[in-house]
Amino acid sequence: MLGPLHVALAIGPLAIYLMVLGLLNLTRRPVLTTGGRDLFALGIALSGFFIIGPLDLFMPLAAAMHFGVWIWPLLLGLYLLILLLIVLISRPRLVVYNALPGELRVILQRMIDRLGLEHTWAGNSLSLPNWGIELHMTTFLLMRNVSLSATGTRQSYQGWRWLRRELEMEFTQVEVPPNSIGVTFLTFSALMLGGMLLRLMQNPSEVARSLKELLRW
Repeated sequence: MLGPLHVALAIGPLAIYLMVLGLLNLTRRPVLTTGGRDLFALGIALSGFFIIGPLDLFMPLAAAMHFGVWIWPLLLGLYLLILLLIVLISRPRLVVYNALPGELRVILQRMIDRLGLEHTWAGNSLSLPNWGIELHMTTFLLMRNVSLSATGTRQSYQGWRWLRRELEMEFTQVEVPPNSIGVTFLTFSALMLGGMLLRLMQNPSEVARSLKELLRW
């Protein structure tokens, strides 16, 4: 059975991630972020499970004895570098929170008409040859968010930066109703953080012992 410290390390970052998602879904405007930031945030949210799981279980004992407590900054740095590498090699993607696909399609078309861009729609796919972009819209209705994911290997990163900039300008003129799923995320986040803090305060001696074991003191 996991002790209170291990539970806190596992669910703490995840609870904060859910809190941020809840706040994003309760805004009255679409929120745009890059796929890289979205993926990096998810990696940070799950980092606690890696700390109490693979990083702790498969820690090289010789290195732990040599570096002592400093082994953890090294391992966490390695985890962040791997996560950053995954972000850098991933295809361009934009994530729009708090928007339905029909709403986003209207916004995209308004942007295209305003800029006079050559374009081609094919179902949920859009080609913008002026900007070197080919993308596909993927929807997660429960979260009310839409991903604009690159399709094909020839993509212009400058074009994706232009797309992000212009969409952010369009979103300043759009108002949408809050997504009720945000309340659910905030509730789960509060329950997780509250339960975590309660267990930590109820077992201070066990927390201290677990911390020494984790840090190899």
